Amino acid sequence: MPSDPRSAAILEAAARVFAEHGYAAADVGRIAEAAGLGKGSVYRRFPTKAELFLATVDHAVQRLHAAVDGASAGIEEPLDAIAAAVRAYLAFFDAHPQVAELLILERAVFKERSEPTYFAHQRRHIRRWIELVGRLVEQRRLRPVAPETVCYAVSDLLFGAVFTHLFARRTETLAERADAFLDLVLWGLLSERERARLRGEQP
Repeated sequence: MPSDPRSAAILEAAARVFAEHGYAAADVGRIAEAAGLGKGSVYRRFPTKAELFLATVDHAVQRLHAAVDGASAGIEEPLDAIAAAVRAYLAFFDAHPQVAELLILERAVFKERSEPTYFAHQRRHIRRWIELVGRLVEQRRLRPVAPETVCYAVSDLLFGAVFTHLFARRTETLAERADAFLDLVLWGLLSERERARLRGEQP
């Protein structure tokens, strides 16, 4: 996160302008005006439009992880922490839909990058959740599935939900869908009767 308030203001303004106008049509002068600063102030901090754009995406994804970490911090019950993280993730994209647009733009304009910003941050932050799920598996509170498999699958489902919501222009918020998502992820689809059948037990 930028400690300089002017840099933060530039990145917030840039997120809105890039998301609304796209990368090619976004004008640095318009971003400076939206931030309440001169064009020179922007270029002193971000010498090129490409650097400004990538810094904007990085700032946005940092804010996403800060929201998720903040919502789940201090919650001792692991399943409650997971639920809080899921709710915070979905609520973040409700409040900041332009971030999804930025991620699409990054893929379209900077597709040669070896690792998109979102996934670079995911790789650094997911370790905490892998360890938490691992403890739940060890305690037999979850069935014996590889923690990495669980965490990346849930992450992929959330990521996909954001873009499905964006493209389908659904009227309900992502936060309103959180309960259904958590119900399916934590409880699954199969009834106890069907689980017993799959285990070869008599109904």
